[in-house]
Amino acid sequence: MCDVTTGRSIASSRSIASGRSIASGRTLCGGTTLLTNLVAYYTLSDLLDSSSAGRTLTNNGVATFIAGKVGNCVHVENASSQYLSRTDTAFAFTTGDFTIALWGKVHTAGIFQRFAGRFTQAPQDGYTLAATAFDSALDFACAGPGGVSQSSGPTMTTGQWYFLVAWFDSVAGTANLQVDNGTINTGAAIVGGVDAANADFHIGAFDNPATDFSNVDVDELGVWSRLLTAAERTTLYNGGTGLTWPLP
Repeated sequence: MCDVTTGRSIASSRSIASGRSIASGRTLCGGTTLLTNLVAYYTLSDLLDSSSAGRTLTNNGVATFIAGKVGNCVHVENASSQYLSRTDTAFAFTTGDFTIALWGKVHTAGIFQRFAGRFTQAPQDGYTLAATAFDSALDFACAGPGGVSQSSGPTMTTGQWYFLVAWFDSVAGTANLQVDNGTINTGAAIVGGVDAANADFHIGAFDNPATDFSNVDVDELGVWSRLLTAAERTTLYNGGTGLTWPLP
């Protein structure tokens, strides 16, 4: 069975039947739902947080909302220093597990493309999900007192949507990245978790002050303070179609 707080497997003499209804009207799936430990969920058709937390984003540089993977998405441009941000310690996970899931698309190569994260470059603290400047290869980096755990992914094709799930496993001490519900890429283990980073949570940028402005589209972004199960990641991918709020 699954611990509904962390999503980790636990031993128990009591079973929770998969698919049993709960008070919210949603269903249990292996003991969890996609609302469990949800920090924020952004459809990115606007700046609003669809979850009950109300963590509305700030639009910097007048980023626009255009047709996306599911409904509309946010489009940010490097030349106009556009990005979205949220000043909120809820996005600083330090010694705990966390997961970020989103649909992302790059429009140009040759620059770092920052999808989401809370990261500072000097010192290297926090976490960032990006495509590299060298070849648009995906990269999820988590930095803490024990060093940097860095998980690499495939090269992104310009103009193509990808489903990205990135997570930090605090027990293993590893950054993990899965693209389009495929192979999981795991970085080297670090000790001590992920530093909080003196920066905002960013979409389309990173660091403090913000830099590395990007040419990307981002859609349907969720953040959880736990690990998602394989079944939950598959549900969000939805056969490549994606999902929007309300989550199942």
